[in-house]
This record gives sequence, structure tokens and C-alpha cells, in this order.
Amino acid sequence: MKYILLLTMLLTFDVSAQSDLSFLKKDNPDELAYWAWASPECPISREDVKAIVTGVLIRSRIKPAESSWVRDPIYLNVSVLCAKVEGNNPVFNASINFGRATPYPSVIFDSIGHQQLGIGDVSFIKATIKNGVEKAVTDYIKVNFIDK
Repeated sequence: MKYILLLTMLLTFDVSAQSDLSFLKKDNPDELAYWAWASPECPISREDVKAIVTGVLIRSRIKPAESSWVRDPIYLNVSVLCAKVEGNNPVFNASINFGRATPYPSVIFDSIGHQQLGIGDVSFIKATIKNGVEKAVTDYIKVNFIDK
């Protein structure tokens, strides 16, 4: 049983439900607010996560706006939670989804989130986060620039 659980953790998966994404529509789609976080147990820092998010946004020609996530009608939420495994790489969960801080109540749109669960070294964790952020930004671009 222990080995089945470990094998399951080795797999990285993506949970994404393609539902109505019209809530991603913005008046100023050239700028996207974001919030990034990494738990202290992670081998990567919050700054590493921020660099990944801003890199994907800039390559997509979208201006990153970290400080305005509280005020914006929609923001990209990227959080990475890690658990150390003795003698091995950490287990991690990268939660990449969209949210809205105001008006109250605040909302995280989990149903279209790009969840990534895995176990791996720093480069694998970074690549997994980047892949999830790219998928989320693709959804955002489709709604705001392509499906007009």
C-alpha cells in the first residue's frame, strides 16, 4: 500500500474542468493581477514563484500587476505547498487558479483550477508550476482576446 501511495505521488496530474470562463473577461485585459506564495518547506521561494508567473505573463504580452490583486475584479492565484520527505525530494501541490478578492465574499474559482501534484527536485517543481500557469493564462487569453 505504501508503494502505491508513493507511485501515485510520483505522477503529476492536471485537473481542469472546461466550464463557462466568462468570469475571466476584463475591461483592461492587457494587465493581470496575481498573488504568488510558496510554503517554507518548499525548495523554491515565493520570489521563484513570482518570477515564473511574471515570465509567463510577459511572454504572453500581459502586464503583471502583483500589488493590485486585492482591487482587481480577477487575479491569478498561484500557491505551492510542500511536504518534506526524508531522504527524498519533497511532495508538492501547486494550486493555480483565478480568484476575486472584492467584492466580499472573496472567491477562488477552484472548478477551473490547474492543480499540480507531484514529487520532484527544484527544476521539476518549477517546470510544473510554469506549465500550470501557462494553461491558466491560455484560458485567460482565450476569453479576453480570442473569443470576443
